[in-house]
Amino acid sequence: MIVRTILAAAGGLAGVYLVGSAALDAGALGAVPAADVAAPSAQRLSRYALAAIARKDNGSAEQLAEQSLARAPLNARAIRVMIAARTASGRDLDGNALGYAAALGWRDTPLQLLLLDAAAKVGSGEEVMLRADALARRKQEPATAYAAFRALSANTEGRKLLIARLPTAPWRLAFFQDNAGLTPDDMDAREALFADMVAAGVRPTAMEVGSYIEYLMQHGQTPRARTVWMNLFDPSGRAAAGGVYDSNFERFGRAEGPFAWQVLPLIGASAGANDTVSTGNRVLSVETDGSASGPLVRQTLVLRAGSYRLISVEQQDGPGTDDGFGWSVTCQGQPTGLPLEPEGRGEVGAAVRKSWSFTVPAGCNAQQLDLYAQTFDPRRQVRRTIYSVEVR
Repeated sequence: MIVRTILAAAGGLAGVYLVGSAALDAGALGAVPAADVAAPSAQRLSRYALAAIARKDNGSAEQLAEQSLARAPLNARAIRVMIAARTASGRDLDGNALGYAAALGWRDTPLQLLLLDAAAKVGSGEEVMLRADALARRKQEPATAYAAFRALSANTEGRKLLIARLPTAPWRLAFFQDNAGLTPDDMDAREALFADMVAAGVRPTAMEVGSYIEYLMQHGQTPRARTVWMNLFDPSGRAAAGGVYDSNFERFGRAEGPFAWQVLPLIGASAGANDTVSTGNRVLSVETDGSASGPLVRQTLVLRAGSYRLISVEQQDGPGTDDGFGWSVTCQGQPTGLPLEPEGRGEVGAAVRKSWSFTVPAGCNAQQLDLYAQTFDPRRQVRRTIYSVEVR
C-alpha cells in the first residue's frame, strides 16, 4: 500500500489548475441566481460549481457539477470540479466519476493531478503509477510525478510497478537525475530500486547511477557512493575493502564512474589500455612528450584511516626508470598529496616492482589515486607500461 499522505502537493497543484480565477468567480457569482435555476446552461452551471468549490462548499459543488454534466457530459470544468469535490470530501470515485474522467482523457493535467491525489489518499499504487506516468510523459508537473515515483520506490510492490514502466518510459533518465532534496528514506528507496532493477533484468545505466553517485559525493557521502557503485558494477567484491578497483586494467575504458579508472585531459600526455603480445593480458600504456605536468589517470578510493602500501609493477621504455610519471594519493578536497615513502623495488621479468608506504589520517574518508605526468625534458619522449597497481 502507498502511504496516503505522500502526495499532498498533488492536490494543491490540482487546485491551482482547477480554480485559476475562481476567487473572482466565487465573489462575483456567489450562489446560483434564481433566474438560472429553471434552465441554466451546462457552462454556467460548471462556473457555479467552480465558485462553490472555491468557497469549500463541496456538496454544492458536486451537485452543480453533476447537473452540468447531465447537460454536457464532456464539460471539462464540471468533470474536474466533481472529482475534486468528491476527493475533498473523502469519498471514493465510483465508476460513473471515473467514466467521466476517462472521457476527458489522460492529457488533461488538472484531472491527472486530481486523480493522482485521490489515488494517493486511498493507497492505490497502480493508480498512482498511471497518473504520475501520464504527467511525466507530458512533462507536466514533473516534480509531482517524480515525488510519486520516489514514494512508489519505498516498498517492494511499488518498485515492481515502477520497474514495469521503465523500459519504455521517456522520463526515465530525467527521473533518475532528479536528486535535489533527497531524504535519507529517499536514498534507501533509490538504492533498493537499483537492486530490484538488476534482479528484474532492467539494469540501470551508468548515467542513471552516475547522477546519484555524484549527488552522494557532493554531500560528503563518498563511502556510501562507492558501496552503491560496487554493488552494481563490481558484485564480485574485488575492491570491497576500499582499495583499487580493476588493479590489472581488465576493465579500463569499459567501466564508468569515479571509482573506475578515468583518463583526464592533459596536453602532452596520453593513456590507454591494450593487450600485451606475449600474454594477452591488458596493460595500461602511458606516454608523455616530456612537457606535460598534472594528473593523467585517476581513481577514487575510500580507505579507512591507517597504514597502507602502494605497489606498482611497470616497465619504462626510454631513458631513466622514474622520469615522466609518478603516483600520488591525496585526501579528497585537499591540495597536496599524502607523503609516499619508497620501500624499495625488485625485478619482475623485464618489469620493475615498486612500492611505497603511506598513512591515511583520521577524517580522510575518500582519496584520489593519481598517476601524474611530470615535466623533465621537453626534448625526450617517454612511454611506460603499467601491468598492475594495488593498495594493501
